Order: sequence, then structure tokens, then C-alpha cells
Amino acid sequence: SDKILALANALDTTYDYLVSVHGSKQLKPIVDLLESDFFKNYPLQVFGLEPAKLIDLLSAEPEKVNALIGTILKIAQNHHLTKENLYLVALRSYQDMHDNYFPDLETAAREFRNAAHILYGVPVNTEQLERALLEQFGIQTDRHAMAQDPALAGVRSWYAPDKKTLYLNGGLTPAQENFLMGREIGFQYLQIGERPYETIILRAESFEKLFQNFRASYFSSALLMDEQALAEDIQQLANSLYWQPEEWLGLTRKYQVTDEMLLQRMTNIFPKHFGIKDLFFLRISAN
Repeated sequence: SDKILALANALDTTYDYLVSVHGSKQLKPIVDLLESDFFKNYPLQVFGLEPAKLIDLLSAEPEKVNALIGTILKIAQNHHLTKENLYLVALRSYQDMHDNYFPDLETAAREFRNAAHILYGVPVNTEQLERALLEQFGIQTDRHAMAQDPALAGVRSWYAPDKKTLYLNGGLTPAQENFLMGREIGFQYLQIGERPYETIILRAESFEKLFQNFRASYFSSALLMDEQALAEDIQQLANSLYWQPEEWLGLTRKYQVTDEMLLQRMTNIFPKHFGIKDLFFLRISAN
């Protein structure tokens, strides 16, 4: 405090002015940003930008950065963007940066499949996945408890860590069950801490949960549809002189996955193995 007082005297101003948290009108967006929970919630580190670097930039060019921040905030307000919207946009941007292909997750899925000695052949079936959950992680499955509570009809699965039980909705198809069990294996094998326990995230409480849910889901798809095997299947179909829709649809039966899972997996395979990068699949919505 004595140094601040000396600075105030030298600059012919007051002590309160130097330590005030209130900025001028021109710098208000920056002050609001610094006082918000933006740095805690927004995944700056995912894009290689540490908060300290942003603070340095704010200090060096406050008015220019202020204009940029003010513009972004106005866009968010005008389009009624929520925190959840920003999280989803951040995740999609992160996927786009990497062409939606993540070698570390591909390797993890391949290593687990090879090491477990439980998952073999194509497709990986439900019994194999149940055994993998139980023998590798001590997790059992329950298909009956959720059916007794009508309020859980819209939730596909829920994991109870205290009971080490993965509850599955009784109305799921085998392909949906396989994905959910593969995703739970992903959570466990990747040792993910902060995570959602229900399948359908109604609210993105934090970017970390959304991000880790994506990683476990990617792991599951890679587990069910091996990268090299699927790439070879696609290459074989692409080499055909004629369009064969039934053969393409046959891939869902071969790997016992849903149409959406196959299309999503193709967005991983096409950029890496076929150089097709200008595509992005969100989801299938059946009404």
C-alpha cells in the first residue's frame, strides 16, 4: 500500500483511483469480463490460450481488445446466446481445429480392445461389452430399475458410482446399448473425473463435462468401429463403379451401430484417410 500511495503522489492522483475496480466507460467491457466467471468457465486452454496471456494482451492494447470484447458481447446479447451455447460452439471449434480426428483416443480404444482379450471380432457384441465392464472395472449393468420410474423415460442411461452400476433404459436397441457401455468403458479407461452421469445432458453445467462426454463418446465409437477396418470398408465401397446404397447401409449391420453413429464416425475417418475435410455432421433428429 505504501508503494501505491507513493505512485499516487507522483502521478498527482489519489490512492483510491489507483486501486479502484471501476473502470471508465471505454474500459467497462474489460472490467466486466475480469469480474465475471468467464476465465473459469470458458476453455481458453483448449485453444492454447492461457488466461495470463490474455491479461497481458489486455494490458498492452486495452482499447483495441475492449472493442473486440464489446463486439462479441453485443453479438451474444443480440442472439440470446447462453453459456451452454458458447460451450457447444467452443467444442465444435475444437473438433474443427483437429478435423474431428484424435489420434490419442484412437490409440486408447485400440489398446483397450487388444489388452482386454474380451473384445474380438466384428461386431463387438453386447455380452462382450458387459463382460469388459464387469471384469475390467467391476461395473454391472441393470436394465430393470429405470423402467420402474416414469420420470426417467427420457434418460437413456445413468451411472451410479457408489453402486458401480450402469443403469440402462429398457427400450434401447442393442446398438444403443453397445454405444452406452462403450462410452462408460471410455470414462473408466481414460480415468475421467469430472463427467456427466446421465446420458442426455439437458444442461451443460461446465465445458469440462461437455468435453469429457465428447471424449468418452469418441472412444466408444472407435471401440465399436475400428479405424483401420472401417477405412478399408469405405475404400472398398468407394472403389465400386456403381453406387450401392445397400452396401453402405450394410456397414451399420456389420458393426451393429446406428445410422447416426456411423455417420459421426465417418467424420473422423474421411479427413484422416481420404483427405475430405470440408464436412461436419451434428446429429440426426427423427420427428
